[in-house]
Amino acid sequence: MSTVNLGQIKPVFKGAYNNSTAYVLDNIVTSAGSSYICILASTGNAVSNATYWTQMSAVGTNGTNGTNGTNGTDVGTVITTAGDVLYRDGSGLQRLAKGTAGQALVMNSGATAPEWGAGVDGYQLMEWQRKKQSTTFSTSSTSQNNLVIAGALYLTVNVKATTDIVEVGLRMNIRFDNMAYSGYGFESDDNAGFTSPANQWSTGQHAEGNEWGDIANNNSYRTVSAVVGYTAADWGFAANTQYFIRPIGMTHSSPSTFTFGGSTTSGTDTGIHFYLKRWEVQ
Repeated sequence: MSTVNLGQIKPVFKGAYNNSTAYVLDNIVTSAGSSYICILASTGNAVSNATYWTQMSAVGTNGTNGTNGTNGTDVGTVITTAGDVLYRDGSGLQRLAKGTAGQALVMNSGATAPEWGAGVDGYQLMEWQRKKQSTTFSTSSTSQNNLVIAGALYLTVNVKATTDIVEVGLRMNIRFDNMAYSGYGFESDDNAGFTSPANQWSTGQHAEGNEWGDIANNNSYRTVSAVVGYTAADWGFAANTQYFIRPIGMTHSSPSTFTFGGSTTSGTDTGIHFYLKRWEVQ
C-alpha cells in the first residue's frame, strides 16, 4: 500500500517573524503587531513581500488618551511614599498617606473611604509555668497569714513592662476541724529567698469555715481554687525585673489541725497546684 505525504494540513503558528527561519505554506507569524500567513515557502523574505505572505490582521491605532495619562493611571505617580495606601473613590485612584506607629486602617464615618485611626491593643502570651507540690502541708499553728505551704517551690516571672498582664492560679484541697477557719493567697518578692515578701492577694483567715462540717467529728473538707490577674503595675512590679511568686496558707484563731493539699476519698486531685501566665501588649 502506497503512502502519500500530504505535508502540513493546517495552519501552524510560528511566533514572531525571524529572517533566518524557513517557513512553509500556512505558517503564521506576527510582525509589528500584525499577523501574516505564508502562501509560498520562504526564507529571508520579509512579510511585506506579497509573493510569500498575506496579511491576516493589522495592528490598530491608539485610542484617545484618557484623563489620567496615555495608558491609564500610573500608580507610581499616585502613591509616592513607602507605606502609602492606594484606594479608589468616586473619581478614580487616590492616595492615603501612610499612618503613624500604632495606627490601624479603619473606614471613615461616612463609610466612603479608608482612614487611619487608633489601633486596638492586643496581648501575646509570653510566659507559662505550672508547679505542683505533692507533699501535704499540715499545721496546728493558728492566726497565721503567710504559711509557706508549697515547700521550696515557687513561680518566676520576668516582667518586661508595667503594662504586662500577670495571672496566677491555685487549686488544692484543704481540711480542718473543731469549727475552725482558714484561707489562702499569694505572696511575691524580688528574690528566691523571699526575704521581704509582699502579700499580693489573699482570701483572709476567715474565708473557709467549718459550719458545714460533719456531725460526727466536725471535720471540714474543701476544694478551693483562685485565679488572680493584674497588670504588673498593679502587682507593684517594675519593668525589666524578675519576681518570684508562691502560694500561702492562712489560719484563724480557733484550735485545729489545718491541712493544705490533702486528698479526698477516692479523689485524684491531690497536692497543691499553681501556675503563672504573663502577657505583653503587642
